[in-house]
Amino acid sequence: MHIDNVEVSPKLFYPSYTSDLVIAVSKAINQIRLKEVHPVTFHDEVKQMYSWVNVAERTEKVAIPLTRGFSFLLPHQIYESISHMETPPLIERLRRYYGCGVYAGKLFCVVMAVDYLVWMLLEYVFPRSNVEVAQTFPYKRYRKLESLSAVD
Repeated sequence: MHIDNVEVSPKLFYPSYTSDLVIAVSKAINQIRLKEVHPVTFHDEVKQMYSWVNVAERTEKVAIPLTRGFSFLLPHQIYESISHMETPPLIERLRRYYGCGVYAGKLFCVVMAVDYLVWMLLEYVFPRSNVEVAQTFPYKRYRKLESLSAVD
């Protein structure tokens, strides 16, 4: 496999065998260099492989199990239900992060503890009661103005 005038052997990455993926990528790089691939034709082929219906069905297969007891709700209702759920206590979140691996779990706990301390410091320095709440952005009016300016 050649990449920018550098010889890269697949055996460098896979000493015991040559991966089918490495071979396929090597062939694809050579086809692009030799200009054997026509971008418009390739785009049309890929366009035929996928459809929005197909993508939506596959997304649902992944998303529905994640919603657990919320499968009977519409997406915005799921968001509303989840957004009002109570955040687990700090010690429970630390326990969950700790179980994420021998080293990663401990690193996650340290990062989370530092993050929590920074949050507490900010709560002390800038109390929530003194922070001005941002108003909801008027998207409908903005879109209307944007469409009017595009016409001009």
